[in-house]
Amino acid sequence: MARHTATARTGSFAGPARALAALLAALLAGAAGAAAPVQFTPTGEVEAAREVRAVFGEPMVRLGDGRAPDPYDVDCPVAGRGRWVDPGTWIWRLDAPAPAGIRCVFTPRAGTRALSGATPAGFTRHAFSTPGPAIVRSRPWEESRIAEDQVFLLVLSGAAQPESVAQ
Repeated sequence: MARHTATARTGSFAGPARALAALLAALLAGAAGAAAPVQFTPTGEVEAAREVRAVFGEPMVRLGDGRAPDPYDVDCPVAGRGRWVDPGTWIWRLDAPAPAGIRCVFTPRAGTRALSGATPAGFTRHAFSTPGPAIVRSRPWEESRIAEDQVFLLVLSGAAQPESVAQ
């Protein structure tokens, strides 16, 4: 046992080190060749939204370029402003909290390219919506006695559409 340990301590590690270096080089070359897809949040239905974030897998703008165009055309009933926070991260801030029952759509702007000239992987249309208004409080409250001709007062989380209330 001692002989094996002595050999391991004094033996050459060039072979294993070379193999490990080659493996790391191959992994890094593969990662550099295939950019990660765009990570876009939020998507789907969300309770509250104040900011949209798109993180690209490669640099899209030069650091500090305040005139770089937005990568998306935004269709949203709430006004907002987009800006690049670093070469690969774009945010769009809503001027006000997203109210109940809206949908915001982000469509890739034609001609948007990374600094490398490539179209970003996963650069597709994204959207989020907020749920319709929900009952926050009601009068009379649950389990209280009600009259046959009772009037109900409902406090909603957002504005309700008259046609949806009629249903």
